[in-house]
Amino acid sequence: MTSLNLEQFVNERPIGRFHINVLLWIFLALVADGYNMTVVAFAAPDIARLRGLDPATLGPVLSASVIGMFFGAPLFGWVGDRWGRRPTVLLSCVVYGLATLALLWTSTLTSMFWWRFAAGVGIGGLLPNAIALMAELIPNRSRAAFIIIAFIGAFVGSAAPSAVMAMATDANRISALWLAGGLAPLLVAAGAAWRLPESLQLLATRPEQRPRLLATIRRLQPGGKLASDLTIDSGRHAGKMEKGLIRQLFSGRLAIATPLLWICFICSLAAIYFLSNWLPLLFVQRGIPTADAAWITALYHIGAGVGSVVISALMDRLGFLLLTGLFFSSIVPIVLIAQPTTSVVFLGWATAAAGFLGQNIQLALNAGAGVIYPTRFRSKAVGAAFAVGRTGAIAGPMLGGMFFGMKLPMLMLFAIPVAPMVVGGVCAAIITAVLYRAQQTFRVSEIVD
Repeated sequence: MTSLNLEQFVNERPIGRFHINVLLWIFLALVADGYNMTVVAFAAPDIARLRGLDPATLGPVLSASVIGMFFGAPLFGWVGDRWGRRPTVLLSCVVYGLATLALLWTSTLTSMFWWRFAAGVGIGGLLPNAIALMAELIPNRSRAAFIIIAFIGAFVGSAAPSAVMAMATDANRISALWLAGGLAPLLVAAGAAWRLPESLQLLATRPEQRPRLLATIRRLQPGGKLASDLTIDSGRHAGKMEKGLIRQLFSGRLAIATPLLWICFICSLAAIYFLSNWLPLLFVQRGIPTADAAWITALYHIGAGVGSVVISALMDRLGFLLLTGLFFSSIVPIVLIAQPTTSVVFLGWATAAAGFLGQNIQLALNAGAGVIYPTRFRSKAVGAAFAVGRTGAIAGPMLGGMFFGMKLPMLMLFAIPVAPMVVGGVCAAIITAVLYRAQQTFRVSEIVD
């Protein structure tokens, strides 16, 4: 009888077409995801102008998708662990695609809020399952790097609304934003249904899925022959979960890593969502034309995309040490953005630097969370981290709306993203020390009791 250890098999495969295919479809799904996360922020100045609204009243609409993500991440994380990462990725794309298309027919801020909430449920569901799927199909030597490269797609998508705005006329600009945001994820879901594979470890836990498991193994090993009496060894991932999720998340070394990781998620998302949602309106408030404000904001996401290339090369080796440095260094460009100037060039460089450093904190967190948790509850664990982190993502835009309405000085407004960067940096430093003491390396790896 021939035995195949899945974990060893995946880790020994050379990077090839199979892995690039997985990366491509997750990348495209995250492009559509990133677009839908920021599209309302780009549309907000036009919505406020055309409806004669005070920008502060748009706070709930800007936060609606984040609230939806709070529910979508754990819900779809549970669905992914139960029914599969692949179908859940496809379902998530369909949900937020249809919800964004529905905005074409909204006439009130209330209906816009609820459709954005529904889109957020789908967006939140995509992230933990995309991370878990890549973590289980990519060799451990390249796992964090592949997750980070895939999330470059989110940065590309986050900046894409500015390109749609540039191509559309003033009369149909908002409709064009909604149409592009709705169609893109539906097209991605159709393509991924054809080519995206399922997790080997997950298939191995379901005897009825053995034909799919063997077919996927053959895709990973083209030309290789499988013995007719082949048995599959899932390694330490085998078996059912013996403890509830809460006990698993807080057992052994995870008892320290999980709460600190959650605080990092909260802090990172509070800062990122404040800047992503309010930068266009804050720039317009300074007297910068709407078109220039849109392009400066796009630089925030473009800077993040450029920075992610650097992060992908360093995360596997430096782990949470790199994350600590990103938290503290991102404070500098945020403070520079807050300086009283209307210079488009100065603000462009400062905003790009804030994206380069600050947004990649979340990228590093995604990679770290996707690796340190075991396969048997990885989607739920990452989903829980995203869900808890959404409290920061909700608070950032909402506090921005409240402080914006109070007409506070610019420096005080930008204290909103600076404060969580300090707290997150301290927590990341503690995680770094704990993991290094346990593993004697900064490299990101699964935490085993």
